[in-house]
Amino acid sequence: MDVTDSAGRAAYISFIVSLCYCTDYELGYDPTVVWNADKKYWVIKCPDSTAAKDGKVRVVEYYARKQIVEAERIFGRHTRGFAASLNQNMVDEPDTFIKDAWPYESSDSQHT
Repeated sequence: MDVTDSAGRAAYISFIVSLCYCTDYELGYDPTVVWNADKKYWVIKCPDSTAAKDGKVRVVEYYARKQIVEAERIFGRHTRGFAASLNQNMVDEPDTFIKDAWPYESSDSQHT
């Protein structure tokens, strides 16, 4: 993209406008971690660590009031950390630490 000519400037403006219409997922936000504005806590969906006999993956919801580690860096995997609880009534007394990070893309998707 060469912004010194009109086609390059048009492509650059198109790119910036496209960013404005992206979904949160397209912008890189984790869709399994959502802020509940009404109750003022994070809802974090995680796969259940206990294996299901039917082979289906079950989801467990954790609740966290605040982030312990925030992803405000320009570089890196933007790891976030939450002190969380399985019980939403115990959100202010967390007993679990949830690490939310995007893994590096691997050509071997079976071992990610």
